[in-house]
Amino acid sequence: DLSGANLMGASMLGANLRRANLQDANLSDSDLTKANLSYAIMRGARVDGATFVEANLIGVNISETDLVSSLGPSDDHTEFGKRPNFKGAKLNGLLLTDANLDLIDLQGVKLEMVHFANINMAEMKLAGASFRDSNLYKVDLSNADLRGADFRGAKLQNVDLSFADLTDVSFEYANLSNVKLTDADLTGSNLTGWRTENVWFCRTIMTDGRTNKEVLLNCQ
Repeated sequence: DLSGANLMGASMLGANLRRANLQDANLSDSDLTKANLSYAIMRGARVDGATFVEANLIGVNISETDLVSSLGPSDDHTEFGKRPNFKGAKLNGLLLTDANLDLIDLQGVKLEMVHFANINMAEMKLAGASFRDSNLYKVDLSNADLRGADFRGAKLQNVDLSFADLTDVSFEYANLSNVKLTDADLTGSNLTGWRTENVWFCRTIMTDGRTNKEVLLNCQ
């Protein structure tokens, strides 16, 4: 049981932490490169500045966590909000609620079958990211770079995609309910079989690169 443990700056390269209890642990600035954290409990953990390069985070519960600046400044009071590094990490099935992902770079990362609720992902770099078969509830993706992202079969409810770059995105057979697409760009996107309910199409650029009169009628 590592709940509440102080592992700040620890080197855990390749460590086997499968199903470990890391709730409220301090993992800031730790090196978890290629570590196996699958199905671990990391609720409330501090992970700012941690390295998860090529780590296995499949099925991890990392809810109620601020991934940017969990406890504010570092001990020497010189740095605020050092971002964790998830390059090449496996995040399929991740459970994440009430967390801040603000400005973290997840380009090309697979987030398939994840469950996100009450998440701030505004302005994030998510080009090429895969959200296939995921559930997103009350997620702020406004101004996000989602070029070429994959939302096939995903369920988006109360999601804000205002001003998002959605060019060449696949929403094939996705289910969108109460989603804001105000000023979003859907140029070249695949909307085959998508279902929409109470979706805001306000100044939205559609797949053909144009904003037609029918869309403008829904502008609020």
